[in-house]
Amino acid sequence: ARALLGPEIERETRVKPTVTDFLLQAMADAIGGVPGLTDRLVDGPGGPARLPAASVDIGLVVAVPDGLMIPVLRDLAGRSLAEIAQARQDAVQRVRAGRLSAADSEPPAITLSNLGQGGADRFEAIISPGQSSILAVGRAHERVIARGGAIAIARGVHLTYSVDHRLIDGVRGASFLGLLAERIERGP
Repeated sequence: ARALLGPEIERETRVKPTVTDFLLQAMADAIGGVPGLTDRLVDGPGGPARLPAASVDIGLVVAVPDGLMIPVLRDLAGRSLAEIAQARQDAVQRVRAGRLSAADSEPPAITLSNLGQGGADRFEAIISPGQSSILAVGRAHERVIARGGAIAIARGVHLTYSVDHRLIDGVRGASFLGLLAERIERGP
């Protein structure tokens, strides 16, 4: 899909779409199928309270020389791959230029941590304070699978979804992963 759609998006926006853009779009689509997935816990007068999100906002872990930053990509539901690629590039540029605004760093409910081509095949990401979940995506790898009764080689990634169980139980977390896997396999 990237080879097919990438050149057109790059001509249109001057942004080269990445695997992260496809993951962000798939996450935004899958989140809508699981009620309460974008809720967060906030301190209220009577203790912690569930706060529903008004839109699908996703944090993106970005490596910086001294660690990690998580800018927020706002209102991703229903956005095109080109729009998401542009939003991702803008957010990463703000992080690397040290120009994050307060809105950029307000914690989203869900975050994506994608290792890309380097790193481990799988890992567990830590949920940052104020967030309810994080999706860890290991590096792409080839593996042997059964396809149509025959052995085949396929590229894939391991997805690890960590949740704050005060907000998201295992059933809803597994439902999100299932919807996400279906969406990724279906393509844009």
